[in-house]
Amino acid sequence: MAARLTDLIPFLFVFLWSTGFIAAKYALPYIEPFYLLFTRSAITVAVFLLLCLVFQVRALTLRQARQQMVTGILIHGTYLGGVFAAIKWGMPAGITAMVVGVQPVLTALLGRVALGAKLQAIQWFGLALGLGGVTLVLWSTHQHETMNLTGPSVMAALAALFGISIGTIYQKRVGKGINLIAGSFWQYIGMLLLMAFMAWSFESRTA
Repeated sequence: MAARLTDLIPFLFVFLWSTGFIAAKYALPYIEPFYLLFTRSAITVAVFLLLCLVFQVRALTLRQARQQMVTGILIHGTYLGGVFAAIKWGMPAGITAMVVGVQPVLTALLGRVALGAKLQAIQWFGLALGLGGVTLVLWSTHQHETMNLTGPSVMAALAALFGISIGTIYQKRVGKGINLIAGSFWQYIGMLLLMAFMAWSFESRTA
């Protein structure tokens, strides 16, 4: 039974991850993006704190906690903040999803660069194919004819793309041996602090 449930985790992850764009599309007309994410991350921090207490998770060292907060700022804060801001500022949710969908290829590219290794021809082809796919879908749906992309929305989407890519590489370097629940708790603490700064600096915080 446990094995069957474990096999379902990837499908559950994909479902939850993809529905985030749908939730953003329908929530953002009524609330500002950073304040929405501040509220969401505050609830998530409370949930993970409860999980830490229930499962008696061993506390991280100060250095590990700081590293996980940086990971959270990049993977959760910059990524989700960029995605939600891009949608709020006029980029269609589907286009935003396609832009950040290049992330696996970009992560591979940045990882190769960070390690000082050269990309193989097939990897360059994969990067070009990913970017070409985004462009092809955009043009085939004719959304480019009706939407008016703003500079801020494009910059927000690119920030999300690079934030999660860099954060993924960073987490691979510092996240070895970190308890998943404890690491997630501190990651969302980092996101909470970032969203608090953004919401209180640039938004009215009204629904």
